[in-house]
Amino acid sequence: MPKYIERMNKTFFMGAFLSPVIVPVIIIAFSLFQAATGINRQLDEGLFVPIAILYVIFMFIMFILFHYRMWAAVYDERVKTSPGMAVFLLFVPIYNFIWIFKFYFGFVQHYNENVERYGQNTGVKPIEGYAFFAMPILSVMGAILEFVEAGAMSIIVNILIYIVFLVVVWQTCNAVNAMTD
Repeated sequence: MPKYIERMNKTFFMGAFLSPVIVPVIIIAFSLFQAATGINRQLDEGLFVPIAILYVIFMFIMFILFHYRMWAAVYDERVKTSPGMAVFLLFVPIYNFIWIFKFYFGFVQHYNENVERYGQNTGVKPIEGYAFFAMPILSVMGAILEFVEAGAMSIIVNILIYIVFLVVVWQTCNAVNAMTD
């Protein structure tokens, strides 16, 4: 590849994005352990809110960092949008419903173009973009269902978004790391 591309630590990103599932399991296991042993210490409620706020801030930073690094891996002279602007546009109200499609589709398109251009002799393979195509569709669908208060359907779509996002993280880390080898 023509420029320096920083590797993406798959364990770091997958661990961070799996933590919304892992942390509650640990809390439940701890509570069950307390109940089984008769220890009756309760988590200080005064600590819960600040910890929850710090956790939300951490997840927000991870989301921004992942998407920045994702776009930075394909950013070169042929890509018009810088990584910082690409992430910023994900947060612009109304326009983000359009940009999310350009972001994920654009990543796959630019990555595959780079593989064609530079990776023919390196064994790097193009991305199969099914998860990258499903992610923006499900995200917009989830936002609409939340807006119309669709209840159970909204919960199902949000679970699908989470699963597809984990696949996107996995594939992105593999793809970017393949470009760096």
